[in-house]
Amino acid sequence: MSMQPVDLGKHMPSESTITFISLVGLHLVGDLTIPSSPTDLGVVQVHGGGVTRQEAGFFDREAAGLAAAGVATLRFDLRGHGESGGKQKTSPWPVS
Repeated sequence: MSMQPVDLGKHMPSESTITFISLVGLHLVGDLTIPSSPTDLGVVQVHGGGVTRQEAGFFDREAAGLAAAGVATLRFDLRGHGESGGKQKTSPWPVS
């Protein structure tokens, strides 16, 4: 079996840091990973409390694996976490 070099530049996903506005006007910051081939598949990765969109590197590794499988991902900092605005304890909706 012979091994051929692979041009990873053709197969690397693109990743961008994006900012978007929540329904209540807060600036939220996230990472958007798009696979190298066009896709109709996507996943939103939502972190837990007290951490950020990287989930200590887990979400970054997961996004890379999903991109390799042809799935786009968006992971973003929830309000008051990481680079996103707002306070963690505020919510526009009643919590029971």
